[in-house]
Amino acid sequence: MNTARILTIATALLAGTGTGRASNASTAVNDPVSNRSSHTPCPFTRICTPDRLDYTVETVWGSKYEGEGLNLWGSSYTAISIAAECNDLIFKTWYGVADSANHGELKYRLEYKREIGRLTIMPWYEHSFVFPGDRGIPRPGIKMAWHFNETFFAGPDVYWQEVNGRMLGYYAAFAGAQFKPASSLLLDTTLRYGYNGGYVGGTIPRGSNALDYYITLTWKYDERIELDLHASYSQALTTLRSQHRGNDFYYGARIRINF
Repeated sequence: MNTARILTIATALLAGTGTGRASNASTAVNDPVSNRSSHTPCPFTRICTPDRLDYTVETVWGSKYEGEGLNLWGSSYTAISIAAECNDLIFKTWYGVADSANHGELKYRLEYKREIGRLTIMPWYEHSFVFPGDRGIPRPGIKMAWHFNETFFAGPDVYWQEVNGRMLGYYAAFAGAQFKPASSLLLDTTLRYGYNGGYVGGTIPRGSNALDYYITLTWKYDERIELDLHASYSQALTTLRSQHRGNDFYYGARIRINF
C-alpha cells in the first residue's frame, strides 16, 4: 500500500511539472518577493530565475534501507525525490516509506557544488524527520572528490549528526572509477571506508567502522530519462562485527526524469 501511494504521488508530480513548470516555479520563487519593497529584491531570485532552474524527479525502490552499516528499517522501501538546481545550488526533498514496516523519513537538503580544476567541493546541510515520532535530525557536512583523470576519483566525505543531544562525527574516505561500456551506459564502482560516531536511537551505544562496496549501472534513455540499477555490500568492522551485526547485501533501482 505504501508503494502504491508513493508511485501515485510521483505520477501526479511528474504530470504537474511537465505541464506547469513555469507557473509552479514562479509561484515558489517569486511570491515571497511580491511582499517586499521593490528596492530590496531577493538576491536568490535575481540569480536563479524560474527559466534557469533545472528540475529532477526520482522514484526509488531499495531492498533495504541501509544506514550507518545497519539495515535500519528491516524492510524494503519506496521513495520519491524532487530537486531544483541553479548556479551550483541544489535543493532536494526526499520522502521514503518502508514497504512492510511502520517507518518513514522526510528529508530536506541544500547543497552547493563547486568544481575547481580537478577538485569538486560540495558542502551541504540536511534536516530529516523520522516517523513515527517526527524527530528532527540536523546534519551538516562536506564532500570532496579529486578526479585523477576521466575515470578515477577519490576523496573524503564528512558530516555531523545530532544523536541524543550531542553532535557526533561521521568520517569516510572513498575511491572509485567510472567507465562507459557503451554510449548510453555508465558503470560506477566505489569503495568506501567509514567510521560513525554513534547510532540514532541508541540501538548500539558506540560508533563503529564499516567497509562499503558500491556498483551502479546507469542507462540513459535520452536527455530526460535515466534508469539506475545498483548493488552494495556493507562489511561490518569493530563494534558491529563484535555484535554479529551488519554485513548486509542490498540492491535497488532508480528512475530519474530531468526537466
